[in-house]
Amino acid sequence: MADLLKLNQLSISSGHEISLALPEGKLGLLLGDEGAGKGALLRQISGIQPMASGEIFLKGDLIARNGKSPQPWERDIELVFRYGAFYPHLNGVENILFALQRYTLRAKRRTVLKLLSEMGLLELASQYPAQLNSDELLFLRIARALVTRPALLLIEEPFLDLKAEARRELLDHLQRWAYELKFGLLITTAIRGEMLFAGDFAGVMGGGKLLQWGRPQQLYLTPRERAVAHYMGEGVLVRCVVHDEKRLDTELGMVDHPQGFGLPVGTKLELLIRPEDLLFDEKSRRRARVLERSAHGPRSLCRLQLTPDIELYRAFPNYLDERISGELRYQLKIRSMVLFKRDPDERT
Repeated sequence: MADLLKLNQLSISSGHEISLALPEGKLGLLLGDEGAGKGALLRQISGIQPMASGEIFLKGDLIARNGKSPQPWERDIELVFRYGAFYPHLNGVENILFALQRYTLRAKRRTVLKLLSEMGLLELASQYPAQLNSDELLFLRIARALVTRPALLLIEEPFLDLKAEARRELLDHLQRWAYELKFGLLITTAIRGEMLFAGDFAGVMGGGKLLQWGRPQQLYLTPRERAVAHYMGEGVLVRCVVHDEKRLDTELGMVDHPQGFGLPVGTKLELLIRPEDLLFDEKSRRRARVLERSAHGPRSLCRLQLTPDIELYRAFPNYLDERISGELRYQLKIRSMVLFKRDPDERT
């Protein structure tokens, strides 16, 4: 599958070089907290912010590099900001008209109405900004960006001010519009939870650096950095030492690794424990104290104290409630062995 967008060693203000590829027809999510550099990256891709070095390819064509940086309107890329202004005295159609340049007024109106019809948003055509809620204003900003029929649409933090149900609805709309109108999507978000696995590709950013890019499940199972591990889901890091070729001596006891570690005995590490690595086992010697429990439909979410310093949330089916009272007997079955090296001088 051909790449729609490819960044090759793009340098943003932090000085870090960013490379990624987003195939055609795929949705990409850039995850990270405020100040991670997500917005600066979108602005460089769109051409609003100058690039220091690197290359940007769109549909296989080199569209920008150091010394060759076309204007935003020359890139076939549109950027939707988190907040965007509208003329309050103009209705939806009239506000969108300003995004079109090379048309007669009649052709512009026809083009805008056709797009709103394709997006299922014709009811916004005659509405004024003051008559629209925040969700509808976001839809109008997206329509204004799409009226030029870009190859790539960049959206900055569209989910942040929406409730969970509205986020899912917006995502459904975006995926349908992208398929029907044939454009690519790259979205930034600081929202975790269900958003983490909403895209076909995901990247985690921090300090202006792209920490990892790939399939969301890949980032969850094999994070290359601690920040990626923490951002991509619940989990805790426990200290451990390589006991022998196939065993780790951890704060939670011995952990086996059939394939072996390939590390010297005594190497100090941290092991990532995900909630699904804890399995209920009435016969196990391992015990965790149940600090809290809350019902979530057919499951109960428990806050577990594994050691005096280590806590983890884990959901269990409600039918186990009577068997999991003040403590949980469990076994550790690590699905994906994720290890990070510790300072050799650090105390175990």
